[in-house]
Amino acid sequence: MSDFLQPFTSWINSHTDRIIFFAIAFVLAWLISRYTAKGMHAVLDRSPIPSTSLYINITRVTIWVLAAIVVLKPVFGIEANSLITALGVGGVAISLGLQATISNVVSGFGLMAGKVIKPGDRIAINGVRGTVKDVTWRHTVVTERGGNEMWIPNSVLNTATLEKLPRTNEALTTLPILLKSNINVRETVADIVETVKNATLNHAMRGTTPTVRLTSFTAYGIEANVILYAKDKTSFAIIQDATARALAGKPYMATAQDTPTTPTASTIALNNLGPSSDLADLVATRIMKPPVEIFADDEDEDSNEDEKD
Repeated sequence: MSDFLQPFTSWINSHTDRIIFFAIAFVLAWLISRYTAKGMHAVLDRSPIPSTSLYINITRVTIWVLAAIVVLKPVFGIEANSLITALGVGGVAISLGLQATISNVVSGFGLMAGKVIKPGDRIAINGVRGTVKDVTWRHTVVTERGGNEMWIPNSVLNTATLEKLPRTNEALTTLPILLKSNINVRETVADIVETVKNATLNHAMRGTTPTVRLTSFTAYGIEANVILYAKDKTSFAIIQDATARALAGKPYMATAQDTPTTPTASTIALNNLGPSSDLADLVATRIMKPPVEIFADDEDEDSNEDEKD
């Protein structure tokens, strides 16, 4: 066993100074990286610069790269210039392999430098709607109201159409409803607003009031939308459900039973028809047989032509 460990112990004894140097450099780099990140968080929170992990991560990478350069010669015996030259030769291949990553990093800096977005902004992009949680070196994290986190590449945010939404617009949702056509609109709207306001008290954004907008008139009633404003971190489905439950059963709400069943000029009630033979005669008379007056007029015209001849 001692013979097996002897080469290992001999290597440690001969490289003790290098191992100690490497350990000290590693611990110092870790401490500097950690406390620098904390200090940057505190500084960025008090400055107009967005407090995102992009700047902090780049700073951490820089610290570790410098630490690696410091230990190259003393620990591994590698000249930093030689390593840089080797990286320069293979830089083209590396850049091609990391093309998407480099694009996302550059786009992230562009978003931050241009103050396009920052954590806390409410945005909508490519059907995704939510609040910016963080901008990393590769992705922008957007939190939806349902709690889902969408990781969007920075290059997409830098090229696609981006909407920055005011707080009320991001919180807005609608619930379509159908009202009876013979209602008093003013009284009905007032009752809906009061009912919905009380029902959504725990889910609505503070300082907002639900509204009702009439959209169209149909044969089945008046179509309208109830405009709701959900508070932060409240799903739209929750406030819509509370509104629907509160309005269900109201006398001014139209239902399927309220649809008119009176025959119109283009419909015939089947229960008013007689035997099947009557139905055939009805079809033949109204659809296939031309009116008698047409034949009478034609006969008059034919007789007049005969008299002229």
